[in-house]
Amino acid sequence: SAVETELELPDMPIFNSMRPYQRIAPVMYRTGGRDRILIADEMGLGKSLQALGCVHFAGHERVLIVCPAIVKHNWANEITKWLQTSSFIINGWSGDIEETRFNIINYDILSKRLDHLMAIDYDCIIFDEIHRIKNPKAASTKAALQLAKGKQGIIALSGTPITNRPIEFFTSLNMMLPGTFPNYFTYAKRYCNARKTDF
Repeated sequence: SAVETELELPDMPIFNSMRPYQRIAPVMYRTGGRDRILIADEMGLGKSLQALGCVHFAGHERVLIVCPAIVKHNWANEITKWLQTSSFIINGWSGDIEETRFNIINYDILSKRLDHLMAIDYDCIIFDEIHRIKNPKAASTKAALQLAKGKQGIIALSGTPITNRPIEFFTSLNMMLPGTFPNYFTYAKRYCNARKTDF
């Protein structure tokens, strides 16, 4: 059928292990030009597998994974399992970054390693738990936005992209689709019923 044709993926372990709903993500990701995707499945449904499938299907050569510190080693294990390649986990505020296809860093040290990361030509960034950059004033958010500028691929993962209010999603959307919402107030007015007052 037409749907099956659209979902054709290479005969490889990473794709053969995917469930039908997971196979859609790599295909949708290949939109040409700058690739953007938000995978917002619930916890335990295989978002990391989908993200790695997107990366592999698109042929990205240098990938940065930004995630909570507690799951850095999980990501390294998933990369080894599905892509049979190594990764380098970035720890601490200093030190060399090994040139492997995948680098993994946590949000807590992102701003401290920004200069080092900006010097590396990543063509894709995976933001795991993208809702962590909801505060536009936080150092990690500013670093994430700077890193994302001009990147060919941005893959955002979160089971809860909006944890409380729609305004929390502005930063993530603006990073993935710059120019769609010209400024913070335009977005707030449309989706949060914001209005200007004397204050």
